[in-house]
Order: sequence, then structure tokens, then C-alpha cells
Amino acid sequence: MTVAIEDIDITQESVDKFFDGINTEALADSLKLMERKCPYCHSSDEGGYRPLDEFELNGISGGAELNPVDNTLWYYVNNRNQSLTAGRFKVNFCPMCGRSLSEKRGR
Repeated sequence: MTVAIEDIDITQESVDKFFDGINTEALADSLKLMERKCPYCHSSDEGGYRPLDEFELNGISGGAELNPVDNTLWYYVNNRNQSLTAGRFKVNFCPMCGRSLSEKRGR
């Protein structure tokens, strides 16, 4: 069954009712819990980069990795001719969960 957008009756009342049904405290608690367990930036005594994303398209590959110990993001792009472009820079927030990387470790 397909429904055309113009056939959907969205009113301010229906939007308010939808948002009134959301338990914002539980949602905020869930987000905090997820943030603490982010596998990309969660504190660890162990150093090393953690892969964020990798891609390959038409002979070009690349990716990015995060090192939560020194708050750096490393990226690389490799083209068909095997020439590599790479770089590293400091980041203030985890690109995956948004947690501030300047917060105390061990949260």
C-alpha cells in the first residue's frame, strides 16, 4: 500500500502528542550509556588506532581511524596508481558518538 504525502494528516496536535509520549529522561540516560560504551573512543590504557570507516570504489580505497589516547584522527586515500595521500590531525570530539575527547579518561 502506498500513501501519498499529501494524504497524510500531520497537525501540530499530532506532533505534540507524538513528542509527549517520549520519555526524555530515559532517552537521555540511554544516550549517555551508549556514549560511555562507544567502541571507537571509550577510554583504554591501550593505545592504538581504531578503524572508523573504510571504502573502496573504482580502484580508489581509503579510510579513517581514531586514536582516543592522543585524540588524533588519521585518514588515508590510495588510488589506482598506488599513490597514498594520508594525514593526521587532532580532534576534540569522537566522530561516532560526539563525546568530548578532552573529558577525563575512564568514564
